[in-house]
Amino acid sequence: MPSSKDIAFFQDLYDEDLVFAARGPAGADGFFLAWLDDDEGGWEHLIRDSPRWDRFHQLVFRAHRAVPFEASQLPAELRTVPPTPSGPWPAARSYLVADRALPVSEALRARAPLEVQVVLHEDLYETRLGDGRFHYLDSVHFDPVAAASRAAALSGPWSAAHQRVVRIEVDDEGATFPNYPVEPWDQHHAEQVLAAVEALLDSTNGPSG
Repeated sequence: MPSSKDIAFFQDLYDEDLVFAARGPAGADGFFLAWLDDDEGGWEHLIRDSPRWDRFHQLVFRAHRAVPFEASQLPAELRTVPPTPSGPWPAARSYLVADRALPVSEALRARAPLEVQVVLHEDLYETRLGDGRFHYLDSVHFDPVAAASRAAALSGPWSAAHQRVVRIEVDDEGATFPNYPVEPWDQHHAEQVLAAVEALLDSTNGPSG
C-alpha cells in the first residue's frame, strides 16, 4: 500500500472548492475528489474507467486544468486520504452497455440480427484546449458508404470522426450487443445507438441508408 508521501493534491483552476488526491503516479493507485465547501462530504473515491473518473482524471492529467495543492492548505478532515477500495470494478464497456436486454420494436425484431455503422464525433478544440477528449455519438447508418461519407464531412481542423461497427442481436427479452466496441474516450451508450437505429428504421422502412 503506498504511503501518504505518494499522494499528490490538486485544485481545480476554475473552481477553487474542488480538490483532488492522486495516490501513485497519475492516480494509478487511487483517485479521489472532495469539495472544500462541503463540511460533511469527505473524499470521494472515483472508480477507474467510470465516466466520472474519466472526466476528472482528464481534467487533472490531460487538460492540466488543475494545479498542485499543498496538504497543509486542506481542512483538517481532508488531510488524511482514506485507503483505496480494493474492487473489483466494472469494465469500461459496462458503463456504455446495459447488463440487460433492451426493449425493441417489431420492425427491428424482424430485421435482427444486424450490424450498423456508428459514427462518433470528437471536438478537437475540447481535446486540445478544453476539458478532455470525448467521442460522442453523431449518427448511425446501415450503409458503410453513407457512414464513411458522414465521417468525412465531420473531419476538419477542429473536428474528427471515429467509426465503430455495432452488432445487434434480439431474443425474446430484447436487444443485446455482443462484443460491443468500446475504445478509449468513446461515449456511445447502447441505448443511444438503439434509439438511433429505431429512428432510422422508422424513417426508411428498412436498412437502406
